[in-house]
Amino acid sequence: MAPRDPLEVMITVDVEAWPRCEDWKRDRLAGDLARDIYGATPDGDFGIKYQVDLLRRHGLKGVFFVEALMACEIGVAPLAKIVDVIQEAGSEVQLHIHTEWFEKMSEPLLGATRAYNIRELSRDDQIVVIETALENLRAAGAENVNAYRAGNFGADFQTLDALVQCGIRYDSSYNYSYLETECGLDIGEMLVQPRQLEGLWEYPVSSFRDYPGHYRPAQLCAVSALEMQAAMQQAYAEEWRSFVIVSHSFELLRDRKLPQKFAHPDWSVIGRFDALCEFLSENRSRFRTTGFLDLDTRPVTGEFAPLHPPMAQSTARTAARMASQALRRLPRKREETVRKTLARFGLGKL
Repeated sequence: MAPRDPLEVMITVDVEAWPRCEDWKRDRLAGDLARDIYGATPDGDFGIKYQVDLLRRHGLKGVFFVEALMACEIGVAPLAKIVDVIQEAGSEVQLHIHTEWFEKMSEPLLGATRAYNIRELSRDDQIVVIETALENLRAAGAENVNAYRAGNFGADFQTLDALVQCGIRYDSSYNYSYLETECGLDIGEMLVQPRQLEGLWEYPVSSFRDYPGHYRPAQLCAVSALEMQAAMQQAYAEEWRSFVIVSHSFELLRDRKLPQKFAHPDWSVIGRFDALCEFLSENRSRFRTTGFLDLDTRPVTGEFAPLHPPMAQSTARTAARMASQALRRLPRKREETVRKTLARFGLGKL
């Protein structure tokens, strides 16, 4: 029997910040960048530098979708620093756009037009927005940008066409959990593997069934370490081509939605990220982290059909994750106390 190719795992991170500090215009978003992108906390930084350094130490790579529309208001220099941190560590920079930035721009890109999601714009306006953001990202030093993810996963089929017109070959805006709200990429069935749509390759965020009738995205803050590992193992067994994990630059933090420059570490999610990197590093024969630039040297060909059914998790794993999520909703100090107590009984991984 011929050896199996490893499952291609994409660790994707949406890199974005939102103005919450009162002086954000004067300091060019510095306080909000410190919190949302660099992950500043009294206990250290847990943003993009922590993430890319951990990936590099384990010999892994990530795909960082960097929000580039903000540079229209704060300039390219802060964006260039973000790009440099990611690329120097050997990870990949790709394009991310949040059109909510229209309302914060001193000189709005499309005049009085406002859009929470890019799909609310016409195709031609979407092209203008994508081209502008691409120009910002390239001016910041991003190399060979060839993939995109919409803010809020809020793309539609016109977005895909606009991306093709702008020279983008891959998209990762499809998220099954968002189809009834923000995402306008409903194809009439659940997309679980790469598929050609509107002239480009769509790489969906991976999902699994955690209990009957409910599907959960493979998002770092949404699933436990054991659930993530089990989902990848099942994907490998079922010969999936790719497994796409989603996270955010601020996802290892808690208490960040306040007008402050500092948040606090979310030790539960930090532990999940550490566990993910360890698992992938120790199982290289079955899993290979990859990026969209790798696909240009190892082209995607053919269709991946029939579609594999969504994966079901065990009741025990789902229950353990729900217990962990309940702990995370406690006040920070109380959560830390409870977790220390649980650790004494061998339940520190909850």
